Amino acid sequence: MIWEKRCLGELCTLFTDGDWIETKDQSISGIRLIQTGNVGESIFKNRLDKARWITQSKFDELKCQEVLPGDILISRLPDPVGRACIIPELGVKCITGVDCSIVRLSHEIDANWFIRYSQSKAYQAQIESSVTGTTRKRISRKNLGKIEIPIPPLEEQKRIAGILDEAARVRKKTQALIDKFDELAQSLFLDMFGDPVTNPKGWEVKSLSAIADVDFFDGDWVESKDQDPEGGIRLIQLADIGEGKFLNKSAKFINSDAATRLKVSFLKTGDLLMARMPDPIGRTCVFPLSEPCITAVDVCVVRCSSRYLITYLNGVFSQSGMHKKIERLATGTTRKRAARSKIGKVELALPDESIIRSYSNRLKIILQAQEDAGLQLKLDNDLFNALLQKAFKGELT
Repeated sequence: MIWEKRCLGELCTLFTDGDWIETKDQSISGIRLIQTGNVGESIFKNRLDKARWITQSKFDELKCQEVLPGDILISRLPDPVGRACIIPELGVKCITGVDCSIVRLSHEIDANWFIRYSQSKAYQAQIESSVTGTTRKRISRKNLGKIEIPIPPLEEQKRIAGILDEAARVRKKTQALIDKFDELAQSLFLDMFGDPVTNPKGWEVKSLSAIADVDFFDGDWVESKDQDPEGGIRLIQLADIGEGKFLNKSAKFINSDAATRLKVSFLKTGDLLMARMPDPIGRTCVFPLSEPCITAVDVCVVRCSSRYLITYLNGVFSQSGMHKKIERLATGTTRKRAARSKIGKVELALPDESIIRSYSNRLKIILQAQEDAGLQLKLDNDLFNALLQKAFKGELT
């Protein structure tokens, strides 16, 4: 089915950028400044703990544009450029920053229809063709306003958006289940060991570097000139290390000649990787891959023969209190990092081996259930994406 297409800028009663708000303009309360970090792909990310504010007098002085509930914000910065969400009722007056565009749609277009279209390949291809910049990609509001939006009859927009909303709800429910398993794993750790910083159960305390059978070393210094996109050895980076989880995000490689020249240390399945840089410093994950890999110099490697101990240490360094403890060891202003020598001196509770083994076995059951839910989420995502692509070709009957 072929629908009329109109430029986004023609479909708005308000289409403008947010306001230029500098740090000196901000206050501790008042009118909320919504930022690009609050704009998810079709969802608003509240992140109230990171909220920024300005006063009413500063709002008046800068002649700010108020953002209303029901308005759409589009991020002109990654990641990805062009993502959009509807602003919910937050109970406070709001504005947004200059890197977000405010969209207030006319009666011709349903807001949920536009949000779902903003997730489609057709929309994303238009955005990608209009971005500028190399190190910091962005799209101008002028180019954003030229993005073409298909306009079926309003009732058809609402019908299709409703189908996509239901598919989105299904995958959101599965994601919530996965998140519950994270909470369960956290509860298991605290029930068995308590806070590793305060050590309420009085376990023996040792520094990381003093634990027997543990090797603790930095990754390798690999520069851009050493890398080879066709190389067979993957470079694991900070972006791959989540809080307790391997994120598998990077795609940097070196070849075997560079590995020999640099005398790199290869990772082993089951190594514990620790980030010496934010965010947060000290986060860890267990390395799950078997392919040839090395890691970057801002990552520490903890290696020992006991997978149970590695699982326990991953739990220890996934606690917020431990992150704060390591954060205090960091130096630098613009790029904070903690030295391995200092991290190695961090003291942590070391329970009996039998208790650590019991924890590891019980956690394995939780993680297996979470993995199963992850497979279901993949199916949910595949269904949503298939419906999404059909929807904007007019094939969703």
